[in-house]
Amino acid sequence: MIVPRLSKEERREVFQWLVMPLGAFLTILCVIALDEILDLPHILFGAPATPVNWIEVYIEWFLCTIVCVVALIFIYINNVKRYRAEGKLRQAHKRAEFLNDLMVHDIGNMTQVILGYMEILSNMPDLPEKCKKYVRISLDQSKGISRLISTVRGLSHIHDDSIELEKIDMGDVLDQMVLGFKDRYSNKDVLIKHDLSENDVIVRGDSLTFEMIGNILDNAIKYAPGNKVRIDVTHRLSDDKKYWRIEFMDNGPGIPDEIKEKIFERLIRGEGGIYGSGLGLALVKQIIDGYGGKIWVEDRLKGDYTKGSKFVVLFPRG
Repeated sequence: MIVPRLSKEERREVFQWLVMPLGAFLTILCVIALDEILDLPHILFGAPATPVNWIEVYIEWFLCTIVCVVALIFIYINNVKRYRAEGKLRQAHKRAEFLNDLMVHDIGNMTQVILGYMEILSNMPDLPEKCKKYVRISLDQSKGISRLISTVRGLSHIHDDSIELEKIDMGDVLDQMVLGFKDRYSNKDVLIKHDLSENDVIVRGDSLTFEMIGNILDNAIKYAPGNKVRIDVTHRLSDDKKYWRIEFMDNGPGIPDEIKEKIFERLIRGEGGIYGSGLGLALVKQIIDGYGGKIWVEDRLKGDYTKGSKFVVLFPRG
């Protein structure tokens, strides 16, 4: 078995792990010796005195030494492997952070440039209609890339402990989302209605709250059959008064019971991709978990999933 070489600091940490078993080994040897030399049963319990059997002492010492040496070797090797694995994990984490920064920053900037030129092309009056069609398709795909980059950015900051939650006005968030989705899906008949007025529903969240609500609405619009999309958003306090319960009800294809528990997992999609984007709902789940809230999905019409879905989100009150 080949033991990998360690740095000076790693060797120091590994040997610190060996101090305790080594101390236990020396203690056992001392107890064996004292038991034979001092005749502890005679001193403590008044048993008949017996002469010291040094052969028995040496045999016990020898056996204990073998056991201890083997144990120390295994402890050393296991700790060496663990420190090596942790080192590789740290390096992989740094590489992943670098690639994430590269994607989010550099590729994001390039995508914004492409979007800008595509917008200019789409608004040119003398552009042939056939070319406009291709430009619109390219523009939609570029916007999809931009949203994907935004999703990756959100996933990378979910577990950032330095981010503090603040008070978020959900009525204002939904008003902004409604306007944004009208422009994004101008080719569809989208109607989003909500009963949240300004300063009515205040929750605890951060900048990712917009990303979260956007993913829920985007999922409902994108996979709705036909061009007519209807989303109703309602709210009320939870029974314990600690959360705002916000429900998003759509007229989409619905989600079968066997899929409901899985759609919040990464890269889980229904047949034909109609139950989610694979990352969007996973992002939503991680965000609301980070807030200390909950999310689940029900049937819009209880017992009949084909009538649409109802996403229920519990936001901690602000």
